[in-house]
Amino acid sequence: MLPTLTSRQPYRWWLVIPVLFAAAGWSQLTRYGLWHDEIYTLSFLHGVDAYLFAGSDLQASSQHPLAWYQQLLRQDMYWPHFWRDIIHEGHPPLYFLLLKGWTSLWGTGEKGLRSFSLLAATLTLLVAARVGRLVSPRAAWLLPLLLACCPPFLYFALEARMYALYLLLAALDLYWLLRLVRQPAAASIGPGPPAAGTGRTCG
Repeated sequence: MLPTLTSRQPYRWWLVIPVLFAAAGWSQLTRYGLWHDEIYTLSFLHGVDAYLFAGSDLQASSQHPLAWYQQLLRQDMYWPHFWRDIIHEGHPPLYFLLLKGWTSLWGTGEKGLRSFSLLAATLTLLVAARVGRLVSPRAAWLLPLLLACCPPFLYFALEARMYALYLLLAALDLYWLLRLVRQPAAASIGPGPPAAGTGRTCG
């Protein structure tokens, strides 16, 4: 039988799920190579527009020696090309801004790129537990457990794209919405609700 949380042990049990999830996810980050969409993420971080639109660095008819492509990806034209590339990317800029900072610390290998999504997914499980606690003590355990076992959630947690971050921001929105409904006096004070909403818009 799953344990029911009490007021004396608010974090003891539901912290186990995110920790195990992060450990299992970390072991799978290099299980397979970067695929099509993740290559776009990698090229974006170098300021290379590979979207085949007018004005892109690469076109459908582009034919260059391998050394040319290798040299292209050694450059860091992220900031000079940011606004051009974000328009062609078609997604809000927050993910790419955060990922640029993340990869400056951890590199642009498979682990460096994908671990940011794993971090976002792990934080989503923590938020899910908080959402569950607003419903019932048992939901604080069940909600992150079910989410951690959801195949699309697992997939996005290991992909170098923005979807895990979107889920985190959506979970924060839901948490603050429930707090506003259930505890309006407590939730209406502080930067949480506007920050979550702004992040969701820019994410």
